[in-house]
Amino acid sequence: MSNDDLETNKKVRRVLVRHWIDLGRLSVRATGATLFVRGELARIAGMQEPLSVVTVEAMFTEIQRMAKIQRLSVDLSNWTNANGRWMPIDKDNQQINPLSIKSPATSKTYSLDTNK
Repeated sequence: MSNDDLETNKKVRRVLVRHWIDLGRLSVRATGATLFVRGELARIAGMQEPLSVVTVEAMFTEIQRMAKIQRLSVDLSNWTNANGRWMPIDKDNQQINPLSIKSPATSKTYSLDTNK
């Protein structure tokens, strides 16, 4: 792992901490220009506000804009990116739960793969 990879990991973790994400439930690893994020996306203990679509989109948009990241590979057990839109997954039957999505007043769609 290069020093650039370590610096990228540190910057990504800063973004996640700023949004009160529990880093113990995630694996974050930069390799070259690719960032891998695996696990469960959840708030830290004691944080009452649940994660929203808007918050998750903002986090990954900020991460994607980092200079060293050209490709983002995300595999989360409780969120999915369907058609450029982040949505929570219903844990009971592992399907997207559209009723739990609170639509923002304005929304934007983006691709996590910057090579498209």
